[in-house]
Amino acid sequence: MSLREKTVPSFRTAWCNAQCIARRCASDNWHHLCESIQHSADCGKVRGMYCGITMTACSGWIATRKSSTWETITCHVKI
Repeated sequence: MSLREKTVPSFRTAWCNAQCIARRCASDNWHHLCESIQHSADCGKVRGMYCGITMTACSGWIATRKSSTWETITCHVKI
């Protein structure tokens, strides 16, 4: 067994673990931010809502909507 055959599977495992941890952290941060915005809205704190929404807009994340078959739902209607 060559060195490549030994290291590639362990590298893939480490990469998958790191990716799972990064996704979980990103999801937790997103969930916390959404809760913060909702709490500000419930309390009537417009400034808190604005700051939270601004943070989501500046983060570069785009929340796409998915159907039950996991197809991306797009809307091309212009208001």
